[in-house]
Amino acid sequence: MPVANALVWLRRDLRLDDNPALAQAMADGYRPVLVYIHDADEAGEWAPGAASKAWLHASLLSLQNAISKRGGRLILAQGKSRDELQRLQIDTLAEALYFSNLYEPSLQARDDAVASEFKERGLDVHRSNSAVLFEPWQIRTGGGTPYKVFTPFWRNASGQLVLRDAFPAPE
Repeated sequence: MPVANALVWLRRDLRLDDNPALAQAMADGYRPVLVYIHDADEAGEWAPGAASKAWLHASLLSLQNAISKRGGRLILAQGKSRDELQRLQIDTLAEALYFSNLYEPSLQARDDAVASEFKERGLDVHRSNSAVLFEPWQIRTGGGTPYKVFTPFWRNASGQLVLRDAFPAPE
């Protein structure tokens, strides 16, 4: 039986080393289809400046080279993420979508909508944490609200901290 494809939607996690979404897709037995989608309008009030754009360009080139050395390719797309992901899912016959969380409210809403659409179409969707020690909703006060003072937050968080090894880059 052939191995099924999974879209691995890269955004700020432009790396092969220690990429939880990529590692999970491979651990789940999928062939990863690595995708980066540029939509200048999605950032809204958090639009990147010149330095961020330069970092993005250099990071994408570096990632493309790393993937090429392993015999793969990075699909670069431009347009609305939802539209491009739907198109790529059809083009690649992907059966799953993997991506790491972002935390800006407008991007979270977009990601929630994308995840819901893919799930409604019967695809597996897996979100991961690749940028923070804890997701913002994981560490709460005894009353269930976010902390407003660092010291009590850190006491609670450090008691729950579990360090893991980095995920190796795939061959």
